Amino acid sequence: MQRIRLSCLVGLLFSATGLHAQGVPAPEWMAPENCDPIIGPAACDGVPCAPATHDECFWIRGEVVAFLFAPTSVLQSAKSAAANSDPDTAAASSLSKLIRLDKPLGGNRSGFRVSGGLWLDDDRTAGLEAGYTRLNRGENAVTFNPDGKAVPVEFSRRIALPVFSNVLNRPVFIPISLRGAVTGDARFEYGERDYQDFQLLGRMRVYQGDASRVDALVGYRRFTFDDAFRTQSNVTAVFARFLPGTRLSSTDAATAENTLDGVTLGFDWELDYGPWRLSARPKASVMYLRTEVVRSASTTVTFTDGNTRVFPEGTYTTAADAGTFEDSAWSVVPELDLQVSRSLGRNWRVFGGTSLVYFPNIPRASNQISLGIPPARRAAGTTADAPAPKTLPSQNPLLLSTFSLGLEFRY
Repeated sequence: MQRIRLSCLVGLLFSATGLHAQGVPAPEWMAPENCDPIIGPAACDGVPCAPATHDECFWIRGEVVAFLFAPTSVLQSAKSAAANSDPDTAAASSLSKLIRLDKPLGGNRSGFRVSGGLWLDDDRTAGLEAGYTRLNRGENAVTFNPDGKAVPVEFSRRIALPVFSNVLNRPVFIPISLRGAVTGDARFEYGERDYQDFQLLGRMRVYQGDASRVDALVGYRRFTFDDAFRTQSNVTAVFARFLPGTRLSSTDAATAENTLDGVTLGFDWELDYGPWRLSARPKASVMYLRTEVVRSASTTVTFTDGNTRVFPEGTYTTAADAGTFEDSAWSVVPELDLQVSRSLGRNWRVFGGTSLVYFPNIPRASNQISLGIPPARRAAGTTADAPAPKTLPSQNPLLLSTFSLGLEFRY
């Protein structure tokens, strides 16, 4: 331990102070002939460097990350509808905007990853490393309206608009495909989505070949995943039986907060070929998931005489479905990282990579609201699809794909 710390310090000070440029001879182990054979003597010409056993005391890397979450049920429906809709219609334009939320780039996205590590012995067979990843997608919205433009079949019987029933003395709901009944629109608002990943790992060499090596990994892992979703309908009744001139504003909202803590096990495999390096890192994390889903809803009715009534239900959410729902469960989260890198001189590497992380059961906000109109809330004489039954909080699989480019410094 002391020997590797001293060699690292000497090499760092010798390079930083430029003593080699002032005619001060370098230690024998820093001579060019002792350079890492993978990098080659040319990289060390006139520059002090250490042999392979001394050149990696620690490493730091930074990455920019593009990412893609597997689509929610609404996005899946949008993709299906887009394939069957006229590209010239306003509805098709809205679908295209909705689908863009599910692209790895754009859509107010940002992602980065920082990591670093330290070898604990001279032979670089035992070490520690830590990493932090943050992925964020900003707010986005898409609007559908029943103003005579074509509405794709997949949505025409599932997107609902509120009207007031004078007979039942409460709001009821009609499918957006019932043209001419109201004027207005239905707006889907995807709130900020935030994903964070922290890990602290130990690594131990279990195989060493001429150009390849395998390290076992074990450590602590934490994921957090938060997002929000809201639907907003604002309409004015036109049909006589819906009290013409009556204005209705209906809101359904859901937020989901998820935290996973657990133990990560895995392997890190590396293969060197000249200045190139290929690495693969399969891992599995045994995680304890704690989740909290909050659903809220309201509908405001403004009559032609100016009077207003507020009902504790939304277009898709009844009063009984609103509230805070908590749950916890154990799950296994598998992951695969693949990277290719190339050395740039002695201490730097540039790399690119991709990863897949699969969460078998995690609530997302948009999956807490089911599109459709149950018969008991449907306006008389109309037909629509009923929503899919849900047990709250609704949990669904989540697949996260990332694509990254970065730079690494080793010394």
